[in-house]
Amino acid sequence: MEIVVILAVLLIGGAITYLVLSTRRKRREVASQQQVFAQVDALEVYAGQALVRADERIRLAADELEFITAEFGDEVISRFTRAIAGARGSLTEAFRLNQLLHDEKPDTPDERRNMSQGIIQHCSDVEKSLDEQADSVSTLRDTMRRLPDAVAAARADIARVRQHVEPARRALATASDRYAESALRSVAPNVDQAERLIEFCERSLQIAEQKHDEHLAIPAGKALTVARESVSRADGLLKAVADFEMEALSAESTLAAVIEDSRGDIIVARAVTERPSDLDPAIERLRSATESVAQQTGKRDPFETLSRLREANTALDVIMDRITQRTRDAEKLRAQLPTAIDDAERQIAAATNIVDNYQAPVGPDARTRLAEARRVLDSARVEHDTATAVTSARRAADLASEAARLADRDIQQGGMYAMGGYGHQRGMYGRGGYARGGFGRGGMGGGDMLTGILGGMVVGGLLDDMGDIFD
Repeated sequence: MEIVVILAVLLIGGAITYLVLSTRRKRREVASQQQVFAQVDALEVYAGQALVRADERIRLAADELEFITAEFGDEVISRFTRAIAGARGSLTEAFRLNQLLHDEKPDTPDERRNMSQGIIQHCSDVEKSLDEQADSVSTLRDTMRRLPDAVAAARADIARVRQHVEPARRALATASDRYAESALRSVAPNVDQAERLIEFCERSLQIAEQKHDEHLAIPAGKALTVARESVSRADGLLKAVADFEMEALSAESTLAAVIEDSRGDIIVARAVTERPSDLDPAIERLRSATESVAQQTGKRDPFETLSRLREANTALDVIMDRITQRTRDAEKLRAQLPTAIDDAERQIAAATNIVDNYQAPVGPDARTRLAEARRVLDSARVEHDTATAVTSARRAADLASEAARLADRDIQQGGMYAMGGYGHQRGMYGRGGYARGGFGRGGMGGGDMLTGILGGMVVGGLLDDMGDIFD
């Protein structure tokens, strides 16, 4: 009976728990749906507001077109008209989506959201397009309103620049009496070009005024811009003429310093003992350029002369830098040579100890490299070229190191450890070593055992000697 009661309580508790959890889940689902619908409803409201603003904006733009027609020419009117037509197309599509959104057919929240977003995007395109045209028209209106004052300011600039024409012409004539034609090449045509630019500027201002009277804002603005650029270029050309003499005097001052510097470079270059083949021609080129400057008479071109002298000076500097670097490298190698020879001597001494102390097992390869190491080191000691001597000493050290490595290999393979001769054969260089009953004839009995013991003593002494070498 108690079991029945317990089961009943459990069933009732489970049912209550299920109902509670189910109710909570349904409440959460309802709350989530309500939130989604609220968001979609708010988006629809915003889309409707955007639709109203876009429709009103197009109406105002159409009204504005009437004023534009009276103010500006066909180009501006055509551009504004196209913008309105494109805006109306976007608005038509927005109205179509709004109609679908509010028809009798029920739509899912996602469908309603997509249609609202489409309406908002089309309305945004409408406002963006019309804003661009409105800004453009505003700029043109500002240009048209300010154009008379801008034209007056440009004419004042013309009058100011024209006052510099005759002084520039006189300065050019004075400079031509002192300097060669090549020196004046960059500024000789400046005065005539400035006069032509001033005339072109005046003509452009007349066109700007004419287009302004015809309500053609775009051509008027372009003509005004061209006029401003022309008078600015004319002013720059005349200033270049006025600045020419100062630049020429500066070049002559620099030229004197370069000549003095070049003479010092020639003295230093002539003192070089080990002379490369291109040094003397470079010295002669710089000397000739320097003397030609000193001997110049009449009209001069300080710019061309300075350029030519600098080129010759630079060419000599490059060679001298190379010589200096080579000298530094030679000094560095001379400092390295004793160390390289000492290293080679140590390596050769170590290899020699192995061969001398453990003679028979060491084969021809190790002995050949040791002999070559000695020969190369001897050549390094008598070599006059430092770079070659250092290279030879280092090669001698490498050869000696290789000889020691090969000798050790021979000892391991053919010495007492293999109980045979040199290499992999039973005997040394034959079946019975250097003598018929010599080292390694076979087995290690009697005298062979003594030889092995002596060999061990030799190896021990050898290792001690090598330790002393590298300490």
